[in-house]
Formats: sequence, structure tokens, C-alpha cells
Amino acid sequence: MRLPLLLVIFALQTSALKFLAYNPRIGTSHFTFVSSVVEALVDAGHEVVMLAPSLTEQVKIVETNGARIIKDFVVSERGKELADQAMIRATDLFWAYKSDLDFAEILNLINQAAAEQCNATLHTPGLIERLKAEKFDAAFAEPIDLCGMGTCFGNIGIFHLVGIKKFAIVLSVTTTEGTYAITGAPTVPSYVPGSMADFGDRMTFPQRVLNTLTLGVLYHVFGSIRGLYQDVFDPLYPGMPTFYDIMLNSSLIFPNCEPLTDFPRPTSHKIVEIGGISVAGGKDVLDEKWSSILGLRPNTVLLSFGSAAQANRMPEAYKKAIRGMVVSLPEVTFIVKYEQPEDGFSSGLPNMIEAAWLPQRALLKDSRLSAFITHGGAGSTTEATHSGVPLIVVPLMGDQLRNSHLIERLGTGIKISKDSLNSASELTAAVKRIIEDKSFKKKAALVAAQLREAPFSPREKLVRNMEFMAKYGPLTMLDHYGTQLYTFQYYLIDVFAFLFVVLAVIIGNCYYEPAVSRTNQMHFVGMLVEMVDQ
Repeated sequence: MRLPLLLVIFALQTSALKFLAYNPRIGTSHFTFVSSVVEALVDAGHEVVMLAPSLTEQVKIVETNGARIIKDFVVSERGKELADQAMIRATDLFWAYKSDLDFAEILNLINQAAAEQCNATLHTPGLIERLKAEKFDAAFAEPIDLCGMGTCFGNIGIFHLVGIKKFAIVLSVTTTEGTYAITGAPTVPSYVPGSMADFGDRMTFPQRVLNTLTLGVLYHVFGSIRGLYQDVFDPLYPGMPTFYDIMLNSSLIFPNCEPLTDFPRPTSHKIVEIGGISVAGGKDVLDEKWSSILGLRPNTVLLSFGSAAQANRMPEAYKKAIRGMVVSLPEVTFIVKYEQPEDGFSSGLPNMIEAAWLPQRALLKDSRLSAFITHGGAGSTTEATHSGVPLIVVPLMGDQLRNSHLIERLGTGIKISKDSLNSASELTAAVKRIIEDKSFKKKAALVAAQLREAPFSPREKLVRNMEFMAKYGPLTMLDHYGTQLYTFQYYLIDVFAFLFVVLAVIIGNCYYEPAVSRTNQMHFVGMLVEMVDQ
């Protein structure tokens, strides 16, 4: 009986694949998402080596996913300084955000910091040789730090140096606009809102103009970011191809997107949606303390603005309005994430429970939770949608604006503006509406059921496609020829121009030479077609 068992174990070992993951510690949500991908592959029996250079100490590594983690890199002090500046600036801007220019400022600081650390990482003695010796089957990374990636949605700088040709892109965000050459998925600004759009898919003319202009800006931003990393690699590795040239070879793109809950849009064979993979699995059972809190009153509302937007740093007017809302609804328990308990934010409010850290996933999975007031980050909205919890979304900046319109489109919650945080009455009205109107709870439960019973789980889609890529990649057969066409060819401008000329000639002939027979006209058209063929 032992021989068959040994054969099974041997078969499992020999079928295991080895992946390299590049997962820098830049932002908690990004790091957590890529770690979820790592965990899914490890749980499927594969070996994953994760490169995790540090840009900020705020992002902690939880070494429970079974991956082998490499974190002994040369550290760039300048990079850490810039990253800390970006984090502080981001925390302030969450509450003072006015336009996408503010977001661009943060993005610029983060990429400067990442480029500095990239340079330090490449100077880590023996790193590239050490990775070459591992003989990886495939690799993946998220382009938030392009040192691993080489460029946004592109080939991977370090992966290229190690000689890995089979690689995929994972994205903690839902959108892929501005990346047509890489993904093969066209961006359609006429009805698909961009990543930071403050509107849905039914746009007015001014909104379509803004959506189109924003797309153009993104192309420019991605190009400038590529330049930062090209300047790092070129002096160290002369003759290395440009990142734009090598970025076209990615086999697959895995965005944090779920077709059932996103705006419908054109896609391509290279894109595999894995929205919800970070919330899949796990029991997430509440301990006795939190379970008892949920039983204090008939309704319980969770309020959290995520890991980056610290509630203790919000304007005093917002704090006053939130306290006023809590006072107005004594029959509701409010669980509030507040990072500085010494402020006494919940003082004198028996129905407010504040904490610097909350078991958010476990709270959302408990059916006794009535609603969730959130900033609308991708992680929070995904967790709530999969748990069937109605949402009140108060978007602060970036993709949260787009996410708030998604929730309204689904019918699982409502969107209120950041200005509503100045008004206790507006906040109170929103909470009353989300609790008393049972249609939100009913729709949220329906969407959660649809996600649970979808034909393929996010993990299954990820693992099966990663395995296929590692065995048979690079998957160049998924690249369609449309990405190589000129603009006038792609949009058939030349074809329409030709047809216009033909039509004009025929109309002119009929008008000025009515005696010309239809046979002669068709002969003329045939001559034109023959000229085009030649």
C-alpha cells in the first residue's frame, strides 16, 4: 500500500511549479492583494519566492502564506525618506483632496521613492545570480513599483535580467485603461468611466470630454514613469531593451475586477478577472468581544475610512458631524475605526465603539452588521460586496470616486459627497435610509449569492491560468494584431475615406453625366478597388 502513496507524493512534487513574485512594501492594499495571489498558488501546491523590498515600515509582512520571502536588500535611505513624505502627504490629501492633480503629486513622490529603492535593490550583492540559480518557471508582479515590472503593465526589469520569459501582471485595481498595447483591451471613454472618474457609464457630453482627456493624461503619466526606471537600469545594464519594447511580452493580466460587479467593457483573451481573490477563503470568526458588541442593539453600523485615511486627522467639523450622527441614532451601535484613542473621540457616546484596529472582514461577514460607511477603496468595497453588506460610500480621492458609482449602479448602497461629512443631519439621513429601505439589504444579499455561486472562483481562475502559462508560455497566441495597427487603420479612417471618394465620384458622374451607364460606373469602382489591391 505504501508504493502507490509514494507515487502520488512524487507526482505532486514533480508537478509543482516555481514562481517568482515581486511584491514591494509600498501600500498595504497593494501588498495584501499580491500576497493573496501568492497564497493561492502556495495553497495549490506550488513554490513561490517573494521579493519584498521595503519602502515604508507601515507595511508589515505577515509570514503566514507559506512563501519563501527575500527581504535582505540594500536599502535606499533617500527612497525611504521620499516614501514617508508620500505617506504623510497622502494622509493629509485624503481629507483635503480637490482634483486629480493632488493624486498626481502623491504618485510622483511614490515613483521617485520606488526608483531610488530599485537602484538600491539592483546593487544588492549577488541578487540576480541568486535568482537565476532558482530556475523559476514563471513570475508575476504588480506595476505599482516598476523595478520588478520594468514598466507599467509590461515586462519585468528584474524578471528580464533573470531570464524569465513567462510572466503575468496582477493588478489590485479594476481598470486597465491606457494599456491597450499591453492588454489588447480597447479603452472606450464614451461609456467606460476611467479609474478616477466621478461618474458612471451614462455620461453627459462634458463628462465624456473629461473622460477622454484623462485617458490622454494617463498615457503621458505612464510614459514618464517608464523613464524613471529606464534611467536606473541603463547605466547598470547597457544594451538592455527599452521597457516599452519588452513590456509587450506579458502573457496574462489579472485585474482585481469581477464582471458581475463592474462596469461592462470590452476585454481581451489576455485578461483574467480575479476580483475578490483577497477575500476568498478563511473563516474570519469574531471573538467573544466583537460578537457581543454586535448584539448590543438592533442595528450596528461599521465606519472605517481604510488604512491610509486616518480618522484622527480628519477636519474637526467632520468629527463633530459624526458625533452628532451617533447622538441622533441612539438605537444604533456605531463601530468606528479611529487611530488615536487618547483623543477621546467616543467620550460620552455609549453607542459608539472606537478602536485603532478592527477585524473588518470578520465584522462584514457577520449577518448582524446592518451597514458599512466606507471611503470606497477597492478592498473595502470588494469585502462588503462579497459579504452582502449595504454600503454608504463617502469617496475621498482617486478610484474611490469610480467605486462609489459602481455601488449605486449595483443598487447595494448609496453615495454621499465628502461635503456631507460636515453635516450631522445628512449623515443621519443616509444611515436611516440604508437601514430602513430593505431593498439595499436584499440587493446586497443577492449580489453576494451570485458571487459565491459564480461558475469559477477567483482562485480557480488564477491558479489554472498561472499553471497553464508556466507550462506553455509565453502565450503570444493571445496577442491580436490590432495592437500593431496605426490609428488610421484601427479606426478604418483610410477605408471610410476611400469609400467616401468612390461615393463622391459616382454621385458626381450621375449628376454631371446622366447618360453614363451603371455598367460604366461599376467598371470605374472596380478599377479603384483593383488599384487599392495593388
